[in-house]
Amino acid sequence: METTTEKKLPLSLLVLLTVSAGVSVANLYYNQPLLSRIGSTFHTSESLTGLVSTFTQAGYGCGLLFLSPLGDILPRKYMILTLCVLSSASLLAIGFSFHIGWIIAWSFVLGLTSIIPQIIIPFVTDICAPKEREKVIGIIMGGLFFGILVSRVVSGLIADWLGWNAIFWIGCVLMVILCILLTFLLSDIHTNKNNTNTTQATTINSASIEMSQISTENINNNNSSVSENNDNSDNNSASKKKNDINNKTLIILENNTHMN
Repeated sequence: METTTEKKLPLSLLVLLTVSAGVSVANLYYNQPLLSRIGSTFHTSESLTGLVSTFTQAGYGCGLLFLSPLGDILPRKYMILTLCVLSSASLLAIGFSFHIGWIIAWSFVLGLTSIIPQIIIPFVTDICAPKEREKVIGIIMGGLFFGILVSRVVSGLIADWLGWNAIFWIGCVLMVILCILLTFLLSDIHTNKNNTNTTQATTINSASIEMSQISTENINNNNSSVSENNDNSDNNSASKKKNDINNKTLIILENNTHMN
């Protein structure tokens, strides 16, 4: 498996991830300049039509709160692709909605799945070299802010020419294209999570081996010390026996001398 942890991030992938961040965050703001048009189409009040934008931002907040932390558990590149598919489906459903209630419901789903930039940024930190992380994150954040600023302008202009539905259909097409391109460019990208786990496992195994070696050495040292103690005790007992024999010999010699 090829890893790009210590390699320079390919320019094509950096551009694609930057565009993906900008396009995905733009989905949150397409409906804001279109609320009056949507209200006139479905003959709804301003308060009810305003729920479209409200539920979009509410879904985005729920996505940040509940889906974004999953990037620390699930593979981030598959999360990015999945969110792209769900966002494109939500945009398509909004464009073909025939009731304001469906637009509000699908707007919530669209906001929920528009957290792609929050998955892209930590994903990039895993696949690029440490020395270029700041530059890469800055570029992606620039694309994100560009998408926020341009989305309202583009949405209003397209609505003047093609109607309010068109921007959601165009957004769906853009998300599908991005999903296809990301599928091909991310197919050979592997983050360093597996490498980190492998390194940790290797470290643990080496540490356990070292501990076993140390314990074995301690046992051998204890055995050697025990054997040395046994040898010393044997030597002491042997010397005591020799001394006893010498003393007995001297006593016998003294007795024989007295008898003579």
